[in-house]
Amino acid sequence: MGDWVILTEIALLVVLAAIVVPVVGLFARRRWLSSRGRVFDCALRRGPHPRGSGWMLGTARYSANRLSWYRTYSLAIRPRVELGRDEIEVVRVHPATAHEKRDLLPDSIVVDLGGRHGGTQIAMDRDHLTAFLSWAEAAAPGGGLRGA
Repeated sequence: MGDWVILTEIALLVVLAAIVVPVVGLFARRRWLSSRGRVFDCALRRGPHPRGSGWMLGTARYSANRLSWYRTYSLAIRPRVELGRDEIEVVRVHPATAHEKRDLLPDSIVVDLGGRHGGTQIAMDRDHLTAFLSWAEAAAPGGGLRGA
């Protein structure tokens, strides 16, 4: 009977660790990202998605010449997508459609990118949009805003 109790306790500890460790990891990763530059919540999608699907929630971090995008629910410390500031071409800025609003954070504004990153869209709130557009505009000649 004692072995059964010990095995049950071990199983419960394993289940608890399987839940707690990833959650703690997500918080630690977010803190680590924040310590290395300005971060903000946004969503990203690549390629055509006619019904408004395909959005992935994430966190973006600015550096001098790169925007690094990380999935929200991932423990990876490497960015999933990196956009060079001189490669970003802002084609259009518009409110999220009704279909897109289901998958995005409240009050999201969508930025359509062109050029090398054509078909990529980033959705963020208005305050972060202003910062993003300022950052993109500060790109070297040949990059940055076009037709926004």
